[in-house]
Order: sequence, then structure tokens, then C-alpha cells
Amino acid sequence: MFWIHGGGNTSGTKDTYDFSAFAHDQQVVVVTVNYRLGPFGWLTHPSIQDEAVGLDKSSNFGQLDIIAALEWTQRNIQGFGGDPNNVTIFGESAGGHNVYAMLVSPLTEGLFHRAIAQSPYTTSVTPRQAFNENREFPELDRGSWELVQSLGLNSETTSVGALRSINAYDIMAAYYSLDKDHLSPLSTADGIVIPKVGIEQALLDPQYAKSVPVLSGSNRDEVTLWMGLNRYFVNGDPVLFGLLPPRMSIKNENTYRYWVDLRSRAWKARGVDQALLNLGQAGYAQLYSYRFDWDEQAESWFISFPKLLGATHGGEIAFVMGAPMFGPIGDYMYPDTDSAQELTDIMMTAWGNFARTGAPGAVAGKDWPPFLAEAPHTMVLDGVADIRVDMASPTLGQLLREIEAPSSLDSAERCLLMWEMVTNIGQPLYDDYARWNNGECAEFDVRGTKAAIENALIETYGSTSLP
Repeated sequence: MFWIHGGGNTSGTKDTYDFSAFAHDQQVVVVTVNYRLGPFGWLTHPSIQDEAVGLDKSSNFGQLDIIAALEWTQRNIQGFGGDPNNVTIFGESAGGHNVYAMLVSPLTEGLFHRAIAQSPYTTSVTPRQAFNENREFPELDRGSWELVQSLGLNSETTSVGALRSINAYDIMAAYYSLDKDHLSPLSTADGIVIPKVGIEQALLDPQYAKSVPVLSGSNRDEVTLWMGLNRYFVNGDPVLFGLLPPRMSIKNENTYRYWVDLRSRAWKARGVDQALLNLGQAGYAQLYSYRFDWDEQAESWFISFPKLLGATHGGEIAFVMGAPMFGPIGDYMYPDTDSAQELTDIMMTAWGNFARTGAPGAVAGKDWPPFLAEAPHTMVLDGVADIRVDMASPTLGQLLREIEAPSSLDSAERCLLMWEMVTNIGQPLYDDYARWNNGECAEFDVRGTKAAIENALIETYGSTSLP
């Protein structure tokens, strides 16, 4: 089993993850890899691609690293007790996204035989968008034209030699100093690593199909990992004059729950359901879906983990590894309880079964049926008593219609939520945003409103997020 770490393709490391308990329990060999990130992993600029030949013309260096590691695995894994004819790629968040990239890449034929995408997304950009000369696409930030300009070079005349002469730390500092209010170009439909139609469309094209079993899923409360630290939604009352962590509480329970629910269901609709439907159209015959719902974390006086984070983004990884995640709060998020251990056994077994046979098998005595267009089965992974198969798979369009109904959100919040739902996880749907609810948000200034909110939070609290 070949693990691809997450981190938005801009951060993260394989060393965060300890699969030793899983490897022992399921008797599998686990390979974890690093790959280039941010501007070192994905960059489209004429000074680079115009002078290159072969694979060097690609924009997707990070994914080329993953492919090279898969090739290494094919050559060497037998020496570690692994089977080169039964390789399962699996990854979470950006790792799940990169699993999808491996599924559509013309360069990965025969390198793996099963795929698991945890909390994945399908977004990709064109080379023209990735360069974004003179900010031709104002909804994109951190394009290579903008990056090179920020380094004090002329994007039209600079050479690849000039770029290579810049200190790596200066490049990273310039990259992270640029605004990131909207989409940043990363995975690029370069026609080499990723087909020119992009990841989302390539998933439904039979010419790119690997026809391997695929398991994909998301978490019920994906976005709490970010919202739960955002001062717009959460209070942080100081304790002992700031000497201890702040005591955190939700400002408006209805608004918070509503936002989390819609955004998280939209993640599943776009990143999981639509991707699996596309794969089904491409001829994939063994497709499975899950949703991770477990929220029985330990309570703390400082924070109610079940209420604030719940089944958050990345929360399922600990149950596959059998080891805590999230650093110092890991023992709260993954407590030593019977319920946590039961779900660990369930998820380890399901992931191990899938790697061995291409099917996750029954869960707590309940069959795990395949995901089909006419029967979109989703296995809900929760405490044993709450494990079930769900058939409710609303589309993004259906979810957007839910926002039209009265709620606790004001008009600005409705447009901000709508924007986040159509510009995240898949290809941005700007026209859908402009047309939504008879053009309610067409003239709404998303960037300006977000900046005003951030400035107000900084003025009041000194920062936009809790430490």
C-alpha cells in the first residue's frame, strides 16, 4: 500500500504518518513518500516549459515525483516482502486528489492495481491559467507570472537560469506572501502528466481509465478543521491572562452547523459522488463510497472536540493508522475508548480487505454494496450501533437550492457560502454563481467582503484565527 500525504499540495510530509500498527494488523507493506510542493511541485512558465523536452515540459513536478516513487516500488518492493502486482495507492485530501491524478495520468499504466481517495478533490487548471499573465484570470492567485514578478524579475523576459539562481527560501517566501483569496494554480492539465481536459473530465473518459477498484469517501464535518479556528465563527476566551490556551466556544450554533453541513455535503457531492459517477461512465466496475461520521472524541474544559470539530477533515486517518493525528490534541481526537478501537478494527480491516481483494467487505455485519449511478450506496462509518448504508447523494445543484430557503445566514453570508461551494473541490463554477437565485450574488464583491471581515477580526482580536 502506497500512501500519498495531504496538505493542499503546498505543505505536509510523509513523516507525519505512522502506519506501523496498520501494517502489522493487516500484514501489508506500506510505502510513504514525499514529493515536491507549492511552486517547486507545480509551476508553468515559458522560461521553463518552452526550453524543455519530454517529461521536463510538464508543469506537474510533484506528481512526477509520485510516479517515480511508484516506479521505484515496482522495481524494489519485492525485496521488502511486497507484491509489485498488487499495489494500492491511497491518500487523503491533496493525497486523495493525487490519487485521482494517478488514475487519469497516461504515465501510470500498470503501476498500481487499486486506489483509495480519502476526502479528495478534482480541481485542475490549464497552463494558461497557471501562468496567469497580467492576472488575466482575477479569480486565481499565485500564478507563476505573479510569482516571478514578486521576485523582482520580468515575467516576459526572464530565463530559466535566472529562476534557478534564486534561493529556494526566497521563492517560498515570495509564494506565501502573495494573496490567496481564491484558487491557486497547482495540478495543471499539461497534456503530459494530466490530460488536457483536466482531472474532472478525464475521470469519465475511457481512454484514460485504469479500470481498477476504487474506494472514495469524505467526512461528515470536513470544514470544521478550518472553521473551528476562525474567529468569525468561534470565540476564544483568554485563560490566566493568555498563559493557557483559550477556552473556545461557537458564537452562533445555527450558523456554524448550517455552514458546516452544506460545505461538507458539497465536498462529498463534488469530490466523491461526481468523481465516482465519472469513473462509472469510464467503465470502472468496482466502485465503493464511504462517509466518516465518528465524533466521540474526549471532552476538554478548553474545547468541546465533538461539538467544535466532530468528524473533521483528516479525522479518519487515525482509524486507518491506529495512531493519533493532530499533534498535541491527538489523544482527544483519538481517545483510548472501546468505540474508537472498534472503529479502528473496522477501518483497518476494510482498507486491508480492499488492498487484498478490491472490495472492503462487510462492516459490523452489514454488507458494503458498490456505488452505482442507479444505486449510490455510501457506507456510513461511525460507532458500531450507527453504522449503516446510506443512499442519499444530493448533487451540488440540489445543495445550492437548499441555500435559497430561509436560514440564520444574512445576505452576505449566503453569497459567501454559495461562493465557497462552487469554487472548491471541483472546477470553479463562476457562471453558476452569477446565475444563482436569479442573480442574487452576481454583483456581490466576494474578495472585498472577505477582506473587510478579516480586517475587522484583526482589529478586534489581533488575528483572524485562534492559536
